[in-house]
This record gives sequence, C-alpha cells and structure tokens, in this order.
Amino acid sequence: MSAPMPLRRRLRAALGLVLAAVLGGVVALAGASASGLLDGDDAPQPVARPVATAVGGLDAAGIWQASSPGVVTVVARSGGADARAFTGTGFLISATGEVVTAAHVVMASTGSGDAAVVRPLDELFVRLADGDQIPATIRGADVESDVALLAIDPAAAELPAPLALGDEGELAVGSPIAVIGSPLGARQAGTLSLGAVAGLRRRIELEDSVFRAPAIQLDVAVNPGSSGSPVLDAGGAVVGLLVQSAVNGDGSSGQGIGYALPASLVARALEDIRAGGTVRWPWLGVTLREVVPGMQA
Repeated sequence: MSAPMPLRRRLRAALGLVLAAVLGGVVALAGASASGLLDGDDAPQPVARPVATAVGGLDAAGIWQASSPGVVTVVARSGGADARAFTGTGFLISATGEVVTAAHVVMASTGSGDAAVVRPLDELFVRLADGDQIPATIRGADVESDVALLAIDPAAAELPAPLALGDEGELAVGSPIAVIGSPLGARQAGTLSLGAVAGLRRRIELEDSVFRAPAIQLDVAVNPGSSGSPVLDAGGAVVGLLVQSAVNGDGSSGQGIGYALPASLVARALEDIRAGGTVRWPWLGVTLREVVPGMQA
C-alpha cells in the first residue's frame, strides 16, 4: 500500500488537472473556429470596440461612440451573368436619409478607352450600424471627384444622428485623425483606425477621371471596403472622404497609406448634386502626347 500523497503534492496535482482542462477547452475552441464551426450568419458577430482612449490629443473612444452609429456599410450588386456584390462605406449627412460615399463604390465602368461607359450598379443597399438594411438610390454621383450622394427612406428605420462636415483647413502634417469604416465587408463594420495626416495637397489621379484631386495623405490602415469612410479630426468633424490607397507603379498597393478628398471639395460636389445632379469642375492644364516621326507636320 502506497503512502498518502503529501498535501502540497496533492494541491499541485489538482491544479495541474484544472489547467489541463482549461487549456484543452481553449484548444478545442480554437480548433472549432479554425474549422469554421463558429462562423456563419448564426454565429455571434464580433462587435467593434475602440482600441484606445486618447491618441495624440484625439479622444478615440469618444469619437467612436459619437460617430460610429452614423457610419454605414454600402452594399452594391451587379446583375446579369457576371453578378457580383461589392461593399464600401458611407456616412449619413442629413436627417432626411442622405448618405455620402465614394462614387466608385456604387458605379461600374464597362468598356475601355473612349468607349468606356460608367453606370450605376443594379442594386444598392445601406446597412446601418444596428444591422438594418435599407434599399438605396443614387441621388447623384460625380466620377471626376469620386463623390456620390445616396438616398434612403428615413421612415424605413430609426436613423442615427448624421455626421457633420468640418473644415480641413486646420489640419497640418502630424494632426491626429480617426477613420471609421467597413474594411473587408460588413462583418467588420464599425472598425476604428487611428493615424495621422502624412501630407497635404497630394495630387492623385482618380479612376475614370481626368480630375487631379488635392488629396489629404493619411498614415492609416486602408483595406477593400474602406472606400467612402469618413475621416474625422480630433473634434469629431468629417474633414475628408477616404477614396484611395496608395498604388505603386507596378499596380501593387502601398502599405498604410491612404488618400482622402478634403471636406471642402466634398461639400462643393454635394452642393451641385443637390442642385441638379451634375458637378462641373473648372480646370486648366496641358495634355502631353508623344509625337512619332510619321505624325510630325
């Protein structure tokens, strides 16, 4: 007959069994997640939370709590044999159901060169932060500046407070900013990214446009689905509309660099869209073309 185990050794053995059970549960849970058992529409969806309380004088938690309800996911679908769905971000700009987003989120280009035609996608929906999804229509879109104004029925759901356009004139390189959007789709809606202004009056070329926008360069995470996100300053005002990530000469995307249209430019486009749907931009420039010997006079 073996001698009784000392009390200290018995406590150690019991503790080991408890730790083994806990670790085993964690491993089983991780395995279920990796195998997809916890994925799907019926699984509890993660809730985005602010990642910091104050960064560079910007109250991240306060901005997220005040502004994230007014940020929406834009879902666009194309019909036909090549039916596809696209997602982007937008934000409420008025209590009457106006939503601002990037035009390339809700428009598609067919053809190439001079024969290219830009048209609205077939179905549009706006998904609110609480999950309500409402049909949307395009009130007007300007592919030159990449600004679009959508309309939803304000009686279709209880709309949160709209966001307010601010003045980007107070921004300087190093100013803290926050971006709220739906990177990688609706499952990541309400994601908060923090960064800073990395440059001002950067000239970018927008798709399907000859417009050279004086953009705000941002040091912030940008992913597919982020287009149309509001860029917020330390006071919580919208100072820009996220429209593009940095693209290298070989077509690859830059890391951690985004570009936003200034709020004043967005406001100018919205004014014309509301007035008649067509935005006209004055411009003056020189177009260069290579001349080969056979073309010379």
